[in-house]
Amino acid sequence: MPLLSILTPVYNREAYIGEAIESVQQQGITDWEMVIVDDASTDNTVNIVKACQAKDNRIRLIEKAQNSGISATRNRGLEVISGKYIVMLDSDDVCLPNRFERQVDFLEQHLQIGVLGAWAKHIGSSNRQFTPEKKDGELRARSLYRCPFVHSSTMVRSEVVQQHNLRYNESYPAANDYHFWVNILPHTQVHNLQEYLVGYRTHPQNISLTHQSTQQQLRAKTSHLAFQLLLNWELPIEVHQIFFRLLAYDQLAEGDLPLLENTFETCLAKLAQYPEIDSHYLRPILYKKFMDAFQIADTPTFVRAGFVRRQRAWRVLPFRQYAGTYLRLLGKEFLRTSRRR
Repeated sequence: MPLLSILTPVYNREAYIGEAIESVQQQGITDWEMVIVDDASTDNTVNIVKACQAKDNRIRLIEKAQNSGISATRNRGLEVISGKYIVMLDSDDVCLPNRFERQVDFLEQHLQIGVLGAWAKHIGSSNRQFTPEKKDGELRARSLYRCPFVHSSTMVRSEVVQQHNLRYNESYPAANDYHFWVNILPHTQVHNLQEYLVGYRTHPQNISLTHQSTQQQLRAKTSHLAFQLLLNWELPIEVHQIFFRLLAYDQLAEGDLPLLENTFETCLAKLAQYPEIDSHYLRPILYKKFMDAFQIADTPTFVRAGFVRRQRAWRVLPFRQYAGTYLRLLGKEFLRTSRRR
């Protein structure tokens, strides 16, 4: 049994798969198998993998007869892996030097951690970096509204996945990684190393772009599941949809805000019951998103000021940092009331 099983689904990635393989071969840890599952590619991908396989017997190629999507392809790989740890690596991304050593060393010393991610450097046309939060409680909080990991940065204990029969949702053409992590969170603790260990590539064939129209819907659906699994909170779908729009900085109507504020207060009460979710991390985010929602909805100043007063928002959003926001609200409210005299 190898120490590591690198799981790489691939479909028409002739331009990138060779670089992904090379980045694995250049790692300091050599006790690995690389399971590449091809989803019926129509370009030269398979030939490139076979050429690499002929020179390195640690590479395993599984060829699917029919294209069935990224989730089914990942699940096919999960059926055959044999390593102690699963290394997730998409076919258009690369491992940066010392990734395996850094993650294995951490997992060997922290047996309670079942999923370990890291930061990712962007490769391609963008200079954007991905720097998700570090600790388990922060990542649980983050998972209520967005994916807590860069997928290609993760290393997972095989025993956690197999013991709980965890698989990717094959009805999700996008956001399937977010759904997978939400389902794994009830079973183990998680962590992100605060260092760049992966290169994340963007290009026109990224799933987040090719399935952009459905990705937001599936993110919202997964967020709803996260509220159920992590907070034991059966939010009505229509209420959650509005709340998720708040969390995702989407457009809100002024009429949504009273319902949102009630949901907001219930959420804070729920968080108090689940100390494993870091409410100190999440509360400022919720308050800031709410303050921003007032701005997006072009809400009357007295409504915004009322929210600040009722919630005593200055306890969470420090006056020094948000002095401009508070002073503008106070100034507008003073002008409004003075005109009425």
